[in-house]
Amino acid sequence: MTWRNIAVLGAVAVGVGAVAGRAEGAVAAATGLAVVVMAAALPATPRTPRSDGGYAAPEPDPLAPFVTYRKIETSLGWANTSGTHYDRVVRPLLARLLAERLLERHGVDMAARPDLARDLVGPELWPYFDPAGTGARTGDAVLRRLVERLEEV
Repeated sequence: MTWRNIAVLGAVAVGVGAVAGRAEGAVAAATGLAVVVMAAALPATPRTPRSDGGYAAPEPDPLAPFVTYRKIETSLGWANTSGTHYDRVVRPLLARLLAERLLERHGVDMAARPDLARDLVGPELWPYFDPAGTGARTGDAVLRRLVERLEEV
């Protein structure tokens, strides 16, 4: 571990400590876990010595070409955090994916025919996809059902 890594980790720990000091329960535990994971990851970063005494760049990430997948995974991973996050990030993502699926498989333009889109998705799940909707919060079970329904449509 270099002095630079220690300095970065220290700054992050101070910032996270300030946030965790105001948090309670699960948030504080998750924050503490994040600091521990970062501390463990810093010395584990693979570095290959070069003949001139320096270090070679780390190996490229094999999943780097799948940026879109990672963005979707990250967005869905935070779906349960708040209604605002769901409305601003997750709902538009799900609505876009559903619109593409309906147009490709059923020839239905979701923007022009939201009634037909609702019928195809099902009235119980439509509020989670509805681009005009607000306030729907999900749990893991509902989110899993939404993704399954996207695959089925």
